[in-house]
Amino acid sequence: MTDSFLTQQPGNTYVAPAFNSCCLSHFGSHQGAKNMPEPEDNSSLTDLDKRLRAARERQEKVNKPASRNQAEMASGMAVGFRIAVEIVAALIMGFGIGYYLDLWLGTKPWLMIIFFFLGIGAAFINVIRVAKQLENKKRFRDTREDDAE
Repeated sequence: MTDSFLTQQPGNTYVAPAFNSCCLSHFGSHQGAKNMPEPEDNSSLTDLDKRLRAARERQEKVNKPASRNQAEMASGMAVGFRIAVEIVAALIMGFGIGYYLDLWLGTKPWLMIIFFFLGIGAAFINVIRVAKQLENKKRFRDTREDDAE
């Protein structure tokens, strides 16, 4: 281990070889070293801690509404995309089922038209269901916030 930058001393302590050869022999063993004593005057550290905590609290109050608004906006976009996908999916399914039933039964275009309108009805039902879920989620969140206060 003479080629390495650090050498291992007894007690799993690693010391630079230059320090080991010149300084440890002069100052004595590093194993008997004591920890640095705590300063007797902690008032400046306590004051700094109080100021840091106050600054963090102010920063959290400033950032919390912005992050909440961003989360609500992202949630709103997600709901909008979900509703759009459910509407399109219901219309495509209704049209597709009607089209293939028309091909199978030879009743073009009547079943396709009927199932397209059934798809529109399913889309409205899905939108109402999503709106009720959102309302229940908001009501639950509001009651939980009221309980926390």
